[in-house]
Amino acid sequence: MKEQLLEYLFKKSPVALSYHEAIIDKDGFPYDCEFLDVSNTYENMMGLKDCEVIGKRFDEIFHTGDIIADEWKKAYQEAIVNKKTVVIDVYNKSLIKWIRITIFILDKCHFACMFNDVSKEYMKEKEIKGILDVNINMLCVIDENLNFIKVNREFEKVLGYKVEELERKSFISLVHKDDLSKTLNKIKDLSEIKPISGFINRINSKDGLYIYLEWYIQINSNYIYASAREVTEKIKQEAKANTGSIINEGPDLLSIDFFYKRIVEEVERADRYNDPLSMIILAVDNFKTNTLDFSLKEEAMQKIGKIGRDVIRKYDILARLDNDKFILLMPKTNINGATIVAEKIRKTLNDNVDLIVGKFTASFGVSDRVKGESIKQWQERLNKVLYVAQEKGENFIIATKVEEELDIKREQVEWKSEWDSGNIEIDKQHQELLDLVNKLSQSLNIETSLEKNINQLEILIQKTVQHFNYEEEILSNIGYKDYDRHCKIHKNLIGKVFQLKEYYQAGELNSSAFLSFISDDVIVGHLINEDILFFNAIGNN
Repeated sequence: MKEQLLEYLFKKSPVALSYHEAIIDKDGFPYDCEFLDVSNTYENMMGLKDCEVIGKRFDEIFHTGDIIADEWKKAYQEAIVNKKTVVIDVYNKSLIKWIRITIFILDKCHFACMFNDVSKEYMKEKEIKGILDVNINMLCVIDENLNFIKVNREFEKVLGYKVEELERKSFISLVHKDDLSKTLNKIKDLSEIKPISGFINRINSKDGLYIYLEWYIQINSNYIYASAREVTEKIKQEAKANTGSIINEGPDLLSIDFFYKRIVEEVERADRYNDPLSMIILAVDNFKTNTLDFSLKEEAMQKIGKIGRDVIRKYDILARLDNDKFILLMPKTNINGATIVAEKIRKTLNDNVDLIVGKFTASFGVSDRVKGESIKQWQERLNKVLYVAQEKGENFIIATKVEEELDIKREQVEWKSEWDSGNIEIDKQHQELLDLVNKLSQSLNIETSLEKNINQLEILIQKTVQHFNYEEEILSNIGYKDYDRHCKIHKNLIGKVFQLKEYYQAGELNSSAFLSFISDDVIVGHLINEDILFFNAIGNN
């Protein structure tokens, strides 16, 4: 009775199946096979009745030179010899179908095959590829996790990445950090009846520069179809028309976007090897009130940038910060070394008088970074130093260590709607961590020492570890593609927290810098730079 039921199940299976016995030669190689049975679905799909195949050998039914037969035969021979499941896709010209054949071993001499019609899948793939190949616009297909799955050659021409580099790469990872929130909000608004048209954001190219792209985006089922065109020059011309000014980094300077990438790398390196790291901001004196026209001002900034480039070392990092400012990062340099460089630039500017643009001087703020200090707080300190230099008059340098500076009062960090992940518990934990940081910040702002709040600090660290563990469990359960990378980031951040805690307790790190790192890097920074990448994947999981 049981055998009859199994036979009935085989025959009535909605999946096309065939059952075979391998014919083995004296060397143990399967040179042929016999059809023992086929399901009704197989008959309908393949156009062969059971009476035409059962009891017959493969070579009796199919002939050498038939592509599908040759591929199928090679596949079942491989499956038997290597004792493994083999999957192949073949095109049957007579049926005009793409057939996926899955061959799995039952015992030493018996195997079965499962057949699936994947013609629609192949036609869709072919259609997409054809459209991408012939279109002169930037076209792409993005999956529900916001990864590129298909891009055309125009993306390669504009962004510099090879097609193979972009496919499976996160779309969000290329978006400028300042455009991230508005981009994610736009994507959330997508629906099959509400496409996006004319949306502009900045995308990182392979050379480290950001390019403005204008997007036209439509969602269909689980895929996002998008076209884009570069509008960088258009944006710059509009900026010039609206403000009368436009920044040109110049041939010898890095872009400010690339500078911020490098500063992250250098901060991590300085912390790892306990190396000094210093930064200079210089602002050209009276630049905004100078009566020179726009083109001459730009010419002056180009020359000032070149003077700076000629003075510094080849591995120092100089960039145009805005209309009248430059920023310089100096690895393996303490504040004394950085002050010497600032003085060299100041003196060279004083000695340089151009016949057309005249003479320009600058005010300098110089500061080194303390252990564990976040980039955000370091820049806040440096801007404050520059302001003091400007207040003292033109052509002035202020170089000061953090111990000599007034504490910068930290503002309370308010929760933003774009930080909502869609997972209630994760959002709750993020907000709880933010509340703990704000309480500690408030204590520092009213001059309460961190020693008196050590219990709160311990709770904050403990809650952060618990949150990371919970987050990792969620990402593991949904099979998040960047799970390993995300866990590694968690591990590195927690390791650094405990390292800085030791520095703090040993008196080598002030409380403001310690709290700055926990807030700006571990909680808020990690949330907006890393956590935000998995929001679309977790939903309400």
